[in-house]
Amino acid sequence: EGEGEGEAPPPGGPVELDGVFNARQTGGLATQDGRRVRAGVLLRSGHLAGLSEAGCQQLRALGVASVVDLRAAAEADSQPDVACVREETRYLLGDLPKILPPSAESYLRTLDAAEPRLAALFGHLAEDGALPALIHCVIGRDRANLITALVLSALGVSREAILEDFVSNQDTPVQAEWLAAALDRVAAAGGAEAYLQAHGVTAAQLERLRSQALE
Repeated sequence: EGEGEGEAPPPGGPVELDGVFNARQTGGLATQDGRRVRAGVLLRSGHLAGLSEAGCQQLRALGVASVVDLRAAAEADSQPDVACVREETRYLLGDLPKILPPSAESYLRTLDAAEPRLAALFGHLAEDGALPALIHCVIGRDRANLITALVLSALGVSREAILEDFVSNQDTPVQAEWLAAALDRVAAAGGAEAYLQAHGVTAAQLERLRSQALE
């Protein structure tokens, strides 16, 4: 069922990674120009410090080529992702602060901290062979969803679909208004492409990312 051209399976959903909380993928989300995010190409989760040997095998089976660890350096140092992640993927430490409690204001402050790093983050994801990629923080709720939302915006997914994925594609409760404020900032800058280019991401990187992530 759902295999035909017109009947794509529902977007998003859980991913089996033994020892990891809130592992989800965003495949199937539609873009505004009629394409879709490829299945299994963009994942988000909690940290990978507890990934078991079975989890490492699952990560390999998923073909994960890149891991973006959005935890602050001190968090990542105290609970590093397991060796199979650091040795077998293109691992990038995003080094974003943990700002709690979650709220629209916290997400905007996280976005403030992320903006100087967006060129490096998107440059990493846009490299040839960088996908599938897994983006994570501690529990895969705040920083991971914020950066994933920016990636989905760059791919052309609508605000409504991003917010729906944020709320429904989770193993932990969230509120749409937390993320909506950040998406409002992107929209006010003229949309994802203008916003990201203002922070050093190039048009060529965005096109390369789309060519690898969309079908």
